[in-house]
Amino acid sequence: LAAIPGLDVATALKRTLNKRDLYERLLRQFAAEEFGAVDTVRVQLAAGKNAEAERGAHSLKGMAGTLGADELQRRADRLEQAIKQGASGTQIETLAGQTEEELERLVAALRQILEPESISISETADLDLDWATARERVDHLEALLEEDDAEAIELFEREADLLRSALGKGAGAVEQALQNWNLVEALTVLRRARADVPSLQDES
Repeated sequence: LAAIPGLDVATALKRTLNKRDLYERLLRQFAAEEFGAVDTVRVQLAAGKNAEAERGAHSLKGMAGTLGADELQRRADRLEQAIKQGASGTQIETLAGQTEEELERLVAALRQILEPESISISETADLDLDWATARERVDHLEALLEEDDAEAIELFEREADLLRSALGKGAGAVEQALQNWNLVEALTVLRRARADVPSLQDES
């Protein structure tokens, strides 16, 4: 993995508490689920859903940052900013192409190195995760963020393994916002990520 250009494995392992199994699982999830992320952004833009497209680019940037994919993170950030600032379609497509090029290169390299798992990431999470505990931790994190309490950053660090598994692909954007001390953004993306995971909904 360390030989893949643009992938800072050492830094990413620190973010995943030096748990290599977790890091490799996140890489597999990324390769499986994010390969078409730029195409999704294009579709959203074509449909006039600029806010959704911006969020898609932001999510890709966050996941890339978590995984140590520095070049992809930079390109996704430029794409996100262009959409946010209302750049021309030509400018956005140029940046989308550059982001997609790096994404495809990285995914291809990961697929060559990482052995596929016998069952999918989502199936593994469903089998292994204590969803009652996960809901409690997410509730606590959300409550801290609602109070603009920086303890949310410490909570995420302490419970990183559980929260990343529970939030799935949305975890990267939450972690990125917390690392930037942007608690308002963290609350927004946490709620969005939670809404995408049925098992994290409050039980009636």
